Amino acid sequence: MVKRFTVADFFCGAGGSSEGFRQAGFEIVFALDIWNPARETHKLNHPNCAHFGLDCYKDKDGDILKIETTDIDDVIPDVDVIVGSPPCVSFSSSNRAGKADKTHGIRLIKKYLQIISIKKHKPGSILKYWLLENVPNTMKQLQEEYTFRELELTNEILLSLGIQKRETDIALKIDISDENIYNAADYGIPQRRKRLVIGDYPRPDPTHKDKWISLSEVINAFDYDITDPNFGFSIDTEELTDHFYDTSIHEYDWLQARDRKQQARYYGRMAFPEETSVPSRTVMAMRTTSSREAMIFEGNNPGSYRAPTIREIATLMSFPITYLFQGKSEGIKYKLVGNAVCPKLAYAFAEEILKKEMIEVKQDFDPNSDKNKLEFDLTGWDSRKIPQNKHEKANFTEIVPNMKYKNFRVELDNSRPRYTDDSIVWSASIHHGTGKSNMKVARPSKENVLTMLYQFEDGDKIDSFIKANEEVFDKKIPCAEVFQSQYRLVEPNKDIFTPRDALGNAKILVDRFFPRNEYEDMSLSNMSNEKDGRIIKFSPRDILYKNIPIRIVAALYSVIHITELTVRL
Repeated sequence: MVKRFTVADFFCGAGGSSEGFRQAGFEIVFALDIWNPARETHKLNHPNCAHFGLDCYKDKDGDILKIETTDIDDVIPDVDVIVGSPPCVSFSSSNRAGKADKTHGIRLIKKYLQIISIKKHKPGSILKYWLLENVPNTMKQLQEEYTFRELELTNEILLSLGIQKRETDIALKIDISDENIYNAADYGIPQRRKRLVIGDYPRPDPTHKDKWISLSEVINAFDYDITDPNFGFSIDTEELTDHFYDTSIHEYDWLQARDRKQQARYYGRMAFPEETSVPSRTVMAMRTTSSREAMIFEGNNPGSYRAPTIREIATLMSFPITYLFQGKSEGIKYKLVGNAVCPKLAYAFAEEILKKEMIEVKQDFDPNSDKNKLEFDLTGWDSRKIPQNKHEKANFTEIVPNMKYKNFRVELDNSRPRYTDDSIVWSASIHHGTGKSNMKVARPSKENVLTMLYQFEDGDKIDSFIKANEEVFDKKIPCAEVFQSQYRLVEPNKDIFTPRDALGNAKILVDRFFPRNEYEDMSLSNMSNEKDGRIIKFSPRDILYKNIPIRIVAALYSVIHITELTVRL
């Protein structure tokens, strides 16, 4: 009988790594995670594994940091392969500006490396391979070498463990080059998901470099016959879990998502709805329907939109369609899936290990599961949520839509509620630059903007443009407080403009008087005859913008006019 390699899975989550190695014929003997839904899900799908904090060492609550260094060899079984995915939230590029506190994440990584070092260097060690999976930004937190002392393994501890090394010796060497960044789509996973995998393992070659699996293949897989697009096996409709339920999105939410994706202040445009002819974007751990990160599909009816089901998200991650997720809500299940390792990527590493060991690979999908063990199946559930009104001082900052070009944009905002307690102040601004750190801003008066507009050779057109602004906005823009209500209410007054309506109409006016195909390359001088030489002054670190596109100046005029109307008595 061929020996089955054994695996210990740390920070196992829903069991993506375990599932990939199990499919390749490995035996998963130990799993650890601090989050109970993750432990329950892993146990449901890998029942023969010992689950730290669940069915053994319950007093430790699944916390790797509660394993004393001198107890590691007793608590954790000897295995051929160790895999682990320390929580990556603080390292993720989606974390704002990368400013999250990384201390705890680094502690978890070092504890994981400490365990590997003990298992690797102990007398009679059977450990052959180990992997650490995380987001690519984790490279910045890793070292190429770790001494035993840096992993808190002193001479005294090494002696007690029977490890014939000094604390100043090198415990682990790590290759942290870009060669260790893998795109899941290259391995037959219908998702563009880049992950760092470091450790001691043979590198798998891409299997789908030029033949990515598209998002549409996943969506269409659940239309009629239920066939797993990742593994090819079929099941009866009644066997499928977490799929046949309503995920439609309220217009209030999808409009916010659309604008945040396509009219982002500092970032590029994103597809709305999702582009289905290519693999999906990276699946996130939080379900959202109104943010820039929201994953949004076309709905069943024209002009409607929906969120993916848990089963669709899990399939994008390459979990078999029979894999079960033990969670009491859709949000918990979404987090279980989004935080997981893609099983097919884990399988690629497992397969390569077997090839190196000259062991025949016999992939086992094991499409049988018992859905009756689920505490909560989303099938038939109505996930639709009625959006709630925003709070009274909710901040608004959006640009005139589809007019972010030549590094200029015009914004409408009410950001001053952040600094005052008793009033709402709407203001207009013009911005120039790329990226938040390089952005220059100005809040000029209407007189400044008119000075620039009347440089245009056709004064009558400018007069007509100004009059059109009055006709469009003067009866549709309320006072500041009501304008704020129009923004924050789910059901605003249809007889007056919301801030988003106002910006949309500003764009319509600019297109009407200064159509892009005729005026895109026309600019107005920002130079005056005054001593300082500038009409509109930008900050910080003002630059002499000699020319500003006429369409941008016109949009700025419209937004200033809107803000002036909000202060009428």
